[in-house]
Amino acid sequence: MFYQYLAINNKIYELPIYSMVNAKKKYKPFLYELTNNIQKVRNSLLTVKSAQRTVEPISRETFNLLYNACTNRRDKILVALLFEGGLRVSEALGLHLSPDMDKLQDRKIQIIARENNENGARVKRYSEGTILIPHYLQNLINDYLIYDIANYNSEFLLLNLNGSTKGQPMKYQNTYDLFARLSKKIGEDVHPHMLRHGFAQEKMDNDWTIEEIQAYLRHKNPASTGLYAKMKEEKKKSKIEEFYKQREEILNPDGK
Repeated sequence: MFYQYLAINNKIYELPIYSMVNAKKKYKPFLYELTNNIQKVRNSLLTVKSAQRTVEPISRETFNLLYNACTNRRDKILVALLFEGGLRVSEALGLHLSPDMDKLQDRKIQIIARENNENGARVKRYSEGTILIPHYLQNLINDYLIYDIANYNSEFLLLNLNGSTKGQPMKYQNTYDLFARLSKKIGEDVHPHMLRHGFAQEKMDNDWTIEEIQAYLRHKNPASTGLYAKMKEEKKKSKIEEFYKQREEILNPDGK
């Protein structure tokens, strides 16, 4: 910013540190990329991206409170998929009955990227994969399929169960409305992505490696996984003490 101030006021010569990029707009009209009047802006190579906001993970205890605060099977399934499966909201909302749930008997759910989901849900960066769910969630989904949505003609797993949109796939706003209600019930402000962080933190606390967590969360960049799971200070201390104890005989440069 100081350099830019000097350059603007002609105190120094402007260096070639800018590149021209498309102006960012939330709305882009049809065939936007083919038009000749795309607005350009200068982007400084010196600009440093602001630090990403830290998202606190929830604990297993908080998850249990959320789960038991749910009033129907669908809501319990959504909450459990985010925490037990480490799914993003968009991935959970985009789940189809087939082929995504074809291996449910083996407790496996497939995450499949699609472009045209009617509720707008998409798999981030096409990070497809398979998750393994616990037995209780498998049983819950089976009951939900039989007793709650068997009469609806929809290919989606998570459907609206009431109101004018009954039988239609859940949308993002439905999820955030649900978490607002659940947060009020348990007396703790929880938003959906905290459950994915909770999944990662719980696995880190149970001696999963960053690489293992990265593979399960389907992160392309291991640095992203580091934002989700951090080793607690007491565990860092116990780990290094264990290391020193096991290697005490060779960790002595004095040879005594």
